[in-house]
Amino acid sequence: MRFTLALCLLGVTYAAIGDACADANDCEAGEVCGGSSECEAEPEDDAPEDTTRISPTGFRCGMDGYVNLVANGMEVALAGLSILRQIGSSFLPHDLRKAVEYAWQGVKGAGSWVGYALAAANFAAEEFDFGEQLCMGMGYADMALGYAVMGVELIDTLRDMIPV
Repeated sequence: MRFTLALCLLGVTYAAIGDACADANDCEAGEVCGGSSECEAEPEDDAPEDTTRISPTGFRCGMDGYVNLVANGMEVALAGLSILRQIGSSFLPHDLRKAVEYAWQGVKGAGSWVGYALAAANFAAEEFDFGEQLCMGMGYADMALGYAVMGVELIDTLRDMIPV
């Protein structure tokens, strides 16, 4: 009787432990070696597929793309003010210069809501079957702004070369 109970206990214990493994090579196909050193079913990849439309110019027609588009537009529109900020802040003490930089970041970020509004318009356009045209138009606007941003960065680089 003791032998039978010992055999049952051993069988239950073995069934509870499962297939012990040291690495993925010890497991069968479709299984991985889990954190408890047992072979477990391989988890399915539940990550959603990226369905963001990409324009022919390479612009990604999603929220990040539109917010970056507006940020580039703000950088180009505020190029003159940026030059004045750089020159003027060079004469300020360190703590006031830091305050000017924070204010500048706030002014540049004030238009971010427009990027989210454009993204919402894009999603509405996708719903009414003219999202491709909107995406393509915004892609060309992004390309033009990209060249303008390169010009602003060139001006910033040249301004940084001036000894003050």
